[in-house]
Amino acid sequence: MNDMEKLYYGFLDESGIIETQAPKGNYFVISIIVVGNQVELKHVIKRARKKVRTTKGKFYASRRFKASKEARALIRQVLLELAKCNIEIVVGLWDKRQPHHESGDKNILYAQYIARTVALALEKWPRLALTVHKRYTLPAIQIRMNQIIQEHIHEYMQRGIFLSIDHRTEAECR
Repeated sequence: MNDMEKLYYGFLDESGIIETQAPKGNYFVISIIVVGNQVELKHVIKRARKKVRTTKGKFYASRRFKASKEARALIRQVLLELAKCNIEIVVGLWDKRQPHHESGDKNILYAQYIARTVALALEKWPRLALTVHKRYTLPAIQIRMNQIIQEHIHEYMQRGIFLSIDHRTEAECR
């Protein structure tokens, strides 16, 4: 099976505040971790936490991994565990100061940034099942986001490229 036939799995997350008037940062980052086998990622955080506990003793661990709130030792171990996996990462770094959608709707801008990052991923992985965390998006916004992404990647679809978008909560991703 070649790369044109194999289905890959992408897990999307973002960093930054979408509003251009936000007090910090001029950039919005969207990353997609791409794997050929979802099982590779399933226990990364669990293994990292176990290793940090055995080497560093007891530490605070939240139920949901959020790098900005975790101990450096745990973040380092998660990165070491990820490095052992057969993954690739696509990063879209978007300058919020650049002119963007006239409506000023942050949800549309968010969808456009996602669409641009997805297009980068589709260049390498033409069959992609993408999981987007739905913690910030209401069903109506999810539908509009999917439409914007589909419009942005329309030319890819005409070339036979496949994209599936799934909005999941954190509990559904476990």
